[in-house]
Amino acid sequence: MPVIESHASYVDFNYYQQTFHGTMSEIEFERARIEAEAFVDSITFGRIARLDVIPDAVKNAVCAATDEINRRNQSQQQHSGIKSESNDGASVTYDDAISDDQCRANMSAKARMYLANTGLLYRGFSKGYDRR
Repeated sequence: MPVIESHASYVDFNYYQQTFHGTMSEIEFERARIEAEAFVDSITFGRIARLDVIPDAVKNAVCAATDEINRRNQSQQQHSGIKSESNDGASVTYDDAISDDQCRANMSAKARMYLANTGLLYRGFSKGYDRR
């Protein structure tokens, strides 16, 4: 089985707070950052790990994704109960929490806004990013 090397974080809390002007706490940020970086890695086909310097567009995409993940997490904590239940059937309606699919769609829209003109989203071979 191949060994997967871990990489340094693409963005830190200081950048999130000072440059991106994010509002979540450091604990919330760190909890969401790992998932956000994995998401951005997936839509950029793992190209970011090969870069010598992480561009601000990537940092902003990760920050935007962390905000969406945090929003989903808070929504699921607040709306984790049953909204209504039927006595004569098996019908249960749950509170309207943000779903994982909705969160992924929101992350995709926000991240793509920052990464659109970088070439990182290109599905084919990119001379700028895929040289070996």
